[in-house]
Amino acid sequence: MLSQVRRIINAFKQIDFKSTLSHISKSDVLLFCHDVDRGVTLNDQAYAQLLDSVRDELVAKGYSCVTIAHPWSVLGGEKAYGNPLLMNRDYLVAKLLTKLKIDKTREVKLYKRIIGQVSPKVIITIGCNDALCEAARVLQVYHVELLHGIGYTPMPWGWDKKNKEQLPQGILSLDDVSTKTFKELEKYKIKVLQIPHPFLRRFIGNERSKLPIDWQLQSIVNSNRKEILVSFSWGYAPDIDELDCFKGILKNGLFFEELEDVVKQTADSVYWRFRFHPLQYRQKRKYARLFTFMDNFVTKHPNSEWVESTFKPLPSVLAGCSGHITMTSMVCYEAAYFGVKSLALCPSLQAGGIYENFLMDLVDIGYVKKCNPNINEIISWVTVTQKTRPLLNNIDERIPENNLVSFLLREY
Repeated sequence: MLSQVRRIINAFKQIDFKSTLSHISKSDVLLFCHDVDRGVTLNDQAYAQLLDSVRDELVAKGYSCVTIAHPWSVLGGEKAYGNPLLMNRDYLVAKLLTKLKIDKTREVKLYKRIIGQVSPKVIITIGCNDALCEAARVLQVYHVELLHGIGYTPMPWGWDKKNKEQLPQGILSLDDVSTKTFKELEKYKIKVLQIPHPFLRRFIGNERSKLPIDWQLQSIVNSNRKEILVSFSWGYAPDIDELDCFKGILKNGLFFEELEDVVKQTADSVYWRFRFHPLQYRQKRKYARLFTFMDNFVTKHPNSEWVESTFKPLPSVLAGCSGHITMTSMVCYEAAYFGVKSLALCPSLQAGGIYENFLMDLVDIGYVKKCNPNINEIISWVTVTQKTRPLLNNIDERIPENNLVSFLLREY
């Protein structure tokens, strides 16, 4: 009980109760996402790879956009691309009145007020909530959820058990697996459109030459060294955010201790790139212990780094990597799209584990291997793994770009 109270107090310490909704204006498109979705930086501003890439496409076609940061974000105004508005204070009041049953519809009323002030043609969200969905349906404004990940199976977030009123009216999927999963919601007349990944496609072919300098790696690695990326997942740190399904798996909250032995034994042959999860590096105070741990780690092991590999776009990091290691992460899909194979170590993924079916489509076609944290087995995999054929099935041009705009603005 005491630990729960401490967690609540720490959470409140990190919340910025500022609201800037007074600056709201009418616009064609209303967008919502959280700080954790702003995974890279552009011109010293936090940039949401998916949402801002779609926003850029819409702005280029002449549509005006307003972005609002989900509670409890702090990256508002000039701190983030598109100058997102904060709604924390307004939401706190609405949440309290709803919870205290003083006004059970206060959250819905808040979103209705926001939508009414913007008067958008479409709402695009990453991580929508029930109140927003209900408000959009009541006001008859088309609301589309842009999936923030790849390989969703089974149906996430309990959406298959929700009422229609608590769901978006459209879904933008980024891959075949997720499209198949969310097609189940078409029984509610929720339309699903699979689109080429709006961010990853910027790193393919001629588009790559247009990338800003901010998104290009600056470090130069000895050409005789193989580069391996290790992507962290959240939920493993026992003193911060441990999930029940990951309880007691990791002592340091990031990776198995065996991996440090692997890094040590490959000092002359492998350069190790470690990448924090966006949820972790957008909440630095909460995860301060983990960053201190990694600072000490790379000091002990000069054949490793975490800063550049965390804050540069994932495709830029993958460009020089021969392999990818993780506990459990959808990064495995993005790695596959760039021809990089993955090694997944979490026991929950093994046969009989709670997530044994996760990543199996990639396992079946040779892009992922699941194994236990055995030093020799990891070293053996690292030694032989090489880049292979890119799995480009979701960043090609199969779906014309104008279909996205038509879907969003219901011009069909």
